[in-house]
Amino acid sequence: MGGKSGWGSKSSWGSQNKGCGPRNNNEPSIPSEAKLVGTVTDGKGLVINVYATQVGNDVVFNIKVMSGKADLRGFFLDTDNNQANDSVVRVGGNDNTMSGTGQKFDKGFEIGTAGRSKDDISHTQITLKNVSLDSLDGLDFGIRATSVGNNRCDSVKLLGEFDLPDAPPPPPPPVLGNFPDFKALCGDVQQITLYFSGGPRDANGDGLFTVNLYNLDPGMDDDLDGPLASLLSTLRLADPGIPADSALLGVAIRGAVCHNYYAMDGDPDVDAVPGGVLVQGAAVDVAYDYLNLFAG
Repeated sequence: MGGKSGWGSKSSWGSQNKGCGPRNNNEPSIPSEAKLVGTVTDGKGLVINVYATQVGNDVVFNIKVMSGKADLRGFFLDTDNNQANDSVVRVGGNDNTMSGTGQKFDKGFEIGTAGRSKDDISHTQITLKNVSLDSLDGLDFGIRATSVGNNRCDSVKLLGEFDLPDAPPPPPPPVLGNFPDFKALCGDVQQITLYFSGGPRDANGDGLFTVNLYNLDPGMDDDLDGPLASLLSTLRLADPGIPADSALLGVAIRGAVCHNYYAMDGDPDVDAVPGGVLVQGAAVDVAYDYLNLFAG
């Protein structure tokens, strides 16, 4: 019923006394980047967590008693789904065994020494070489612990399954918006012309209802994606007949050195103008002095 030890290294921490006093407080903390990949319990208050971190080509496990009392003695695990490779049930001393659980493993590690005369280990760190953490998801592991319980007279062989947390969803693609930072291209925004699809207020019959706004707030954001909704809401207070946002095809923006049209297409690049001509002057259906909409 013997077996082979796993490839890797281990470090352990715990108190060095035989009594039932508290363990020392010099144990290292679990690394912030470690993932909780497994938990086992004896149903009587003992809870042991397994944390794992991918470090280069290796996986570093932190196995820690979270509640209850126990001396960690062995850690066993599968590294693939091929049960024909599972032959490990004991590593090191005769007491470090998973015999009787019905489970065999690919690899095993001995933790500390038998009994509590030399060590009483509540936290151990084991490095498994040349393995991907993702490849362990869903595979079995086992923990052997002795000196369990308040009287420290019990022992356990606990079985678990690695359960890696789901990866966070990828971030949404950046929202480019419909407009660039216009000032960087053409200087301060001087006027804007709103292009709505034609309707009863299309005065010149070109299939467009165009609204020119001049005398704009000099403090307005030069990227129109931010202030456009507020600008339209304010405009509708003065002119309730302004069409719905869904009818807005695009906006022409006039700056100090250029005059560009941008469609409402989620792309801040310059677009072709409906009808082929930038609306200005006599072709505008309605024009407003924006800062003086409510003057008088």
